Formats: sequence, C-alpha cells, structure tokens
Amino acid sequence: MRILLIGPKFYHYNSSIIQAFVDKGFQTHLFEYTEPIDPNTIVRKGLSLIFRRSYKRINNRSLSRMFLIEFNIFKPDLVLVIKGNLLTREALEYIGKRSKLFLWMMDSIVYYPDSEKLADIYDHVFCFEKSDIEVLAKKNIPATFLPLAVDESIFNMEQEVTKDIDVLFVGSLYKDRLSFFENFIKNSPNVNIRVYGPSEGKMLKLRLLLGLKSVDEKICIKKVNASELVKLYHRSKIVINIHHEQSKYGVNPRFFEIIATGAFQIVDQKPFIEEYFRNYHIAQFSNFAQLEELILLTLNSTAWKTVDTLLINDVINNHTFRNRIECILSFWEKGELI
Repeated sequence: MRILLIGPKFYHYNSSIIQAFVDKGFQTHLFEYTEPIDPNTIVRKGLSLIFRRSYKRINNRSLSRMFLIEFNIFKPDLVLVIKGNLLTREALEYIGKRSKLFLWMMDSIVYYPDSEKLADIYDHVFCFEKSDIEVLAKKNIPATFLPLAVDESIFNMEQEVTKDIDVLFVGSLYKDRLSFFENFIKNSPNVNIRVYGPSEGKMLKLRLLLGLKSVDEKICIKKVNASELVKLYHRSKIVINIHHEQSKYGVNPRFFEIIATGAFQIVDQKPFIEEYFRNYHIAQFSNFAQLEELILLTLNSTAWKTVDTLLINDVINNHTFRNRIECILSFWEKGELI
C-alpha cells in the first residue's frame, strides 16, 4: 500500500507523519513545499497585497502541476493532504478519481477559506476544531475531529539534566505576549527566564539590533528547531504554552511535546484539556495576570520537581502521530475511527 503526503514545510511535523506510516509498513512519499506568502516577511507581505490574486493563482497552478507529476509517478492508494489551501480544484478532482483522498487540517478550516471551498472533494476531512465538523456538516461534507500529536522519538525524557532555566517560552512573539514577558522580566529580575520565537515587533528588533537590550537580553528573536527545543524543555523548571487566539477547542502539538519530556507545563485553558485530561493536574490560566501568579507560585514550590509518570504514559500511549495515523487508517479500511 502506498501513501502520499503533501503539506507545507512546518518544522518536523510532515516527517513525523510520514515516519508513522513507515512504521506501519507502508510505502510513502512526501511532497513538501514552502508557502509563497510568509506573513513574517515584509517583502512577501507587500507582494501579496499588490499582486495577491494573480500571484496566488499562478503559484497554485504551478504547485498543482508539480504535485500531479509526482502523483502519477508514485501512484498512491491514499493521498493525505495537510492544510490543502494551495492545490487547485482540478488537481484534487483528478486525484480523487484515482486514489482515496483525505484532508487533515491542523488549524480551524474557517480561517482558510480556500481549504473550506475545496473540502467537498475529499473523501473525509479530519479537523483541528470540533466546531468545524458542524460547519462542514451543513455542506454535507463528512468530517471527524482529530487532535494534533507528539513525535515520541524526538520528545522524550532525559535523566540527570540540570534545570538551569527557571521559565521557558517558545512561540511566536505577538504584541500581547511580548508585552507580558517584557513586564515580567522587569517585575521579576531574579527569575532566569528565556523567551524564543519570531516576532513582528519592529521596535523590539530595532532595539536588539542597536544593542539596547535592557530587559530583552532574555528574549531571543529566532525560531528553534525540534532538537534544540527538546534540550530547552529538559533544562527548564517551567515551560509556558500559549495558544494562538484562533484556537478555541483544540491544542497545539507543544501541549503533548512538553508533557512527553517531563517538563512542568503552564498552559492557557482549553476545553480539550478539560475533556481528555480531567484526571490529571495540569496548571492552566485564563489571563496574563493568572499566568504571572502561577509562575511565581510554582517556582516557590516543589511542584515543578514532580514528574507525573501517569500523565506522560497517557500521552505516549494515546497521543502520538502513530496513534493519529492508526485512526486515519482505520477510517480508510473500515469507514470509522477506532
């Protein structure tokens, strides 16, 4: 059996999904691409505003042509599309006549109108948000909730690591997040906090460029790859996890990754956590004031030293990409999720 995966480049996630299929004994092929409009790139943002329609149309046709060439060479039994907003309707209809065709959304589909417009072509849609199921049901499109997951071969526990970082945050530094961390650093100068992530904050970038670091010496404007990230988790007493505001129910993969490494996580409240992890104590906050209070309370307690092996085992046994692929395969074979 042959599996073809197509998706935008985003850290290690496409490779982790492919490896889960390989571990099941499937022949696999990955078609990975770079999205043409990067919101963190000023030049591309300008181009998208000026030439948005024509630029997108030309890019989508070009990408679809390249993908169809590889599709015809590989001849897969199943095509799994991640996000799916850049393929043309013609290309997807061609594939759907020759292969099983699934879409896996790793964000809410309502924020990607091009993906939503094409959803009727797929045999099944797997959703990041439960509310998307109702949105698609109104169009008679079959859909199922499928959470994100962890690659346990990357994110795992490490023994005897010195916890030299008090507080860690890795993620996009939107204005509200950046403001919180700058204020926290000013208010708690003795806390060894490290913040990593890309930022659109022009003044922050300018201050760092000029060497005017003040509170910013603890803030690093850079993306962190998976191998660096897991080392940072191991070194940290507390890891902060903040979801994008568009995430209403589902959780990001970092929720699972932090747990898998044995780090103490403080995360913003999500219904998914309450539903699937109600039997565990997971520190959650609803606003930045609560977050600051939780950080200081946890640092002054022994809570961060406690490793919840039951919670870790739950994630490793039930929330890996291997588990998610088993669900997709069971639906392919039996028409229902296991």
